[in-house]
Amino acid sequence: MRIHCVSVRLNKEELELLNASRGDKRKGEWLRMASLQKLPPAIPAINLEAWQSLSDISQKLNKLINHLDAKSSNSELTKTEIFAVKKQIKELRSCLTASDLSVR
Repeated sequence: MRIHCVSVRLNKEELELLNASRGDKRKGEWLRMASLQKLPPAIPAINLEAWQSLSDISQKLNKLINHLDAKSSNSELTKTEIFAVKKQIKELRSCLTASDLSVR
């Protein structure tokens, strides 16, 4: 049970920094967590370049799936189709594990 109260005075810039840092937490709750070094990990902003790359790969994979679904059930995959699937999976894996998208 918490019974002790601590107050703090901030200038305008400090308050703006606190408000920007605390997200949806209440000010006191965030300050307590910060003082105890128990802040939740910061979630980075979406990487638009990675999002676009993953979107492109997803579209290519969907086209491949649609093509393969349209084939008759008794026809085997061609070497070209297998190569295309492997290439897209490799590109997806690379994009998901790379910290720098220049790897593509």
